Amino acid sequence: MLKNVLLLASGTGFAQLIPIVATPVLAKIYTPDMFGEFALFSTFLAVLSVFSSGKYELAIALPKKTKESESLFSLGLWIALTFSAILVIFVPVIQFGLTKYYGKENLDWVWLLPFSVLFFSIVNLSSYMLNRLNDFNIIAKLRVLQAALIAGTSIIIGLYGNSHGLILASVISGFLVSIVYVNRLKGHIHSSVKKFKELGSRYDKFPKFLIVGSLFNTVSSQLPVLMFSAMYGASIVGTIFLAQRVISLPSALISKAVGDAARQSLSEKIVYKSDAYSYFKYCTKNLFLIGLIPFSLAFFVGPILIEEFLSKEWSGIGTVIQILIPMYFVQFSVSSLSSVVIQLTERLKIDLVWQVSLFVTSASAMFLANKVYDSAYVTLLVYATVYSLHYFIAYLLACWFLKNVDENCSIHN
Repeated sequence: MLKNVLLLASGTGFAQLIPIVATPVLAKIYTPDMFGEFALFSTFLAVLSVFSSGKYELAIALPKKTKESESLFSLGLWIALTFSAILVIFVPVIQFGLTKYYGKENLDWVWLLPFSVLFFSIVNLSSYMLNRLNDFNIIAKLRVLQAALIAGTSIIIGLYGNSHGLILASVISGFLVSIVYVNRLKGHIHSSVKKFKELGSRYDKFPKFLIVGSLFNTVSSQLPVLMFSAMYGASIVGTIFLAQRVISLPSALISKAVGDAARQSLSEKIVYKSDAYSYFKYCTKNLFLIGLIPFSLAFFVGPILIEEFLSKEWSGIGTVIQILIPMYFVQFSVSSLSSVVIQLTERLKIDLVWQVSLFVTSASAMFLANKVYDSAYVTLLVYATVYSLHYFIAYLLACWFLKNVDENCSIHN
């Protein structure tokens, strides 16, 4: 497991380092308003992608037979292709609604959403399939490739004066990496309708419960973009987006790698009833200790350093970083593994309740904070506090689920 974590961490590390290094250059080419527009595009991409594969990618690690995992992978691909084709029909409706809500006319990027959703789904499904096949090397390499493509293309397009360069770079890189993934896994793609029906029915809890839960979770995580765009304008949204990018990319280095590598190990321990709770505690404890010093340094030193590299129009980014860092530390320590446990133990109804609660409390708290204080910083602080508390609740739920797994194992033994 350690070897897999190190391999994914090294690949993810290079992948995360690229946009961090490119950030000062991108911040000089693109204004906060342009980053705000890209944030809005990324948000709707994230929301629509919740539906795109039926959440069957999360079931790929569960079957004992690899052939069944391949069928779930193939089923997800066909659902994604169908969903993206249908989405094209509704683009004019989406564009009209966004124009009315945000009061913006230049929203032609909406037409790129169906293609981005498809490319995102292919990459996501392929990552889970390669994880099941223990092909961590190719996952690491392709993460680096995609990050390099996004950064390089964004800079090139931006230098030619295109204000949509960040969006176009995202679409182009998604397309190119999708081709590589499909070519790598073409021998694992099936088209058995009978098998699709059988496995789709067996794992129907994933689309039934996880789509709704993931929708609430995604919307909750994107509330600063969705609500701040209407409350405070594109400029503050762009500042928050860049701050999130600077903080979340390094924090994802190890937590995402551990989550990916531990998924299969946790799955096996849960299936075979083999001390899953102790393993989970061991992983989360190490993540906490690993993140303590870097996040502390980032809180005190990060704002000073980043404001040195950026122009005056990004002056509020230091404050935003300090508001968000505690939340990202909690996320780093417990979120990736807690969500894996909830999915693998199939406690999807409880997960749905948790996701709905996260959305309702976050949105309500932000709405009230805006009404009472009318301050973007105070509203963001309230959001980060509510989110941190929910991460901790998810951790407690994961511990409870795994204790039950281990206790059931002891009873049967």
